[in-house]
Amino acid sequence: MPLLGLPPELLERVLDILYDDPPSLSACSLTCWALLLVARLRLFRTVKLGTTRQCLRFLSSLETSSEINGGMSNGAFVRVLILPAKMGLERRNRRAALRMDLVKQILRRVPNVETLDMCRFEWYKLSGLACPNGIDVDPRDAVKTIFAFPRLKALLLREIVPHSMTWMVTGSTTP
Repeated sequence: MPLLGLPPELLERVLDILYDDPPSLSACSLTCWALLLVARLRLFRTVKLGTTRQCLRFLSSLETSSEINGGMSNGAFVRVLILPAKMGLERRNRRAALRMDLVKQILRRVPNVETLDMCRFEWYKLSGLACPNGIDVDPRDAVKTIFAFPRLKALLLREIVPHSMTWMVTGSTTP
């Protein structure tokens, strides 16, 4: 039996009560090996990234945990991923390309995502950033190169712009 002879079900129940208290879950994960895995499952189940800085920190933690745990990253525990709305992907410049690369790197390290929540992603700009050499790129193909999750059950798209505003104003037939 693990910690103090307590059954694993009891330890899991205690950590279930702490689901909305990340500092306590983190402290539990540091107490003993029996609590480490169970606490990680709860700490990383839902990851909400609000800023580019948080994305960079999260990517760093994924890389560090992979090195420390012999290839087992904390990204394996992520089931719900909420990407920030203020990533600036609607602009087409070098910084937007770097941010897109950051999103790609994060998404490659969270293979078990079941729910992906995205906001303010402009599909045609996304496809242009994902496949910069392709002129007539199907947005579905661009998305498949980035969002290839075998366990994805829900893709939440909020405030999606199907075409650029320039296209809508000029009335051009090409996006």
